[in-house]
Amino acid sequence: MSVIPTLRLASMVFFCAAFVACGWAEDDDDATSATPTARPEAQHVEGKPVAKNDVDAQVDHVALSPEVIAHYHVTTGSVKRLPLTPPIIAAAEVGFDSDQVMDIGTLAAGRVQAIKARVGDVVAQGDILMTIDSQELGQAQNIYIERLGARAAAQADAGLALATWTRSQPLMKDQSISSAEASRRESDMRKTESAVQAAEAALIGAENSLRLYGVDDTGITELKSSRRVSPQVAIRAPAAGTVIARSVTLGEIVRPDQEALFVIADLTEVWVTASVPVAGSHQVVVGQPTRITTAGIAQPVEGRIAFVPPALDSQSRTLPVRITVPWTSGLRPGMFATVSIDVTDAHAPEMTVVPSDAVFSYASDRVVFMPVPETPGSFRVRRVVTGPPEGDLTPVISGVAEGDTIVVTGGFIIKAQLAKGPADED
Repeated sequence: MSVIPTLRLASMVFFCAAFVACGWAEDDDDATSATPTARPEAQHVEGKPVAKNDVDAQVDHVALSPEVIAHYHVTTGSVKRLPLTPPIIAAAEVGFDSDQVMDIGTLAAGRVQAIKARVGDVVAQGDILMTIDSQELGQAQNIYIERLGARAAAQADAGLALATWTRSQPLMKDQSISSAEASRRESDMRKTESAVQAAEAALIGAENSLRLYGVDDTGITELKSSRRVSPQVAIRAPAAGTVIARSVTLGEIVRPDQEALFVIADLTEVWVTASVPVAGSHQVVVGQPTRITTAGIAQPVEGRIAFVPPALDSQSRTLPVRITVPWTSGLRPGMFATVSIDVTDAHAPEMTVVPSDAVFSYASDRVVFMPVPETPGSFRVRRVVTGPPEGDLTPVISGVAEGDTIVVTGGFIIKAQLAKGPADED
């Protein structure tokens, strides 16, 4: 055997022995540091083992500083017993406030010369929406000018006749003229006075015709002064609002019998019309609180019933009640929604109830948060068994009793702090 293989074999044997010795030494150390200590199994408050996600296996209390409590509006209230009646649920549709929607047309036929407003524009009362050239208006203005001239001529004739008759009075006394001549002059005066009255009536008629075409006092005064025909008609906004529709184009011939050329609406409020089923129609009154939900808005919109009609809708056989809500709510005409109407029944059985916003899901349970009287600013978890929410209230079957104090607003911050665990409580 050569020397080199012998040395190699010896080296391998030595290396293996050293590796085994080191390995046992490490195992001994690990065994010494990881020796398990007997630990009792986690027990439920009722003495039963609990799962890892049970409330009793989680952090069950949290302390908040006064600043946090104030910032997140953490407030408490008492558990109550109230007669609980399920709300009325009704399908609804959002629309414009029809009391504030204005259809605008033209009083004179003519061709559209200019359009000043577009859909979406906000206009003030008196703003020009469009102008038209109207042959009818031009004719009416021409008649008015003619009637002004006719009245002036009749007044001139009446003045001359009055002067002639006035001069005849002393002459008749002196018998310088015959009584027949004096009577003729008086008759002429009376005729001219009647002609003036007729001319005044004709002028008033011509002026009224102008007003029917939308000419106001200012326009009539200008026409009386200038005596010039101006057949342009300005269609103005009768009130402030937003242009929500326009059905006219430049150069189009428009007539008084056409549908609205412009539609303007006051967008301060919208109407929500809820179709209340017959079964609940007798429970609906003006002023009842409602919650309006729709797919386009995350949070329910609060409102109150503004109008209850005296009869059912003849087509749907439902009661179309109206709810008025501000435009800022986010509800827009054309949306479909669901309305929940709170009702009160004095004969309904009383139940232990808490605000629906006071109930949270935590560790697979339904819980409320209760202040710890001995430690201001501390709150603990109380597991409850609840029924289905009825509007703003949730019935509680067990867990709390009437008079107990619970957190009614701001509970979300308590839940968030509990979720951090004990290491993050500070």
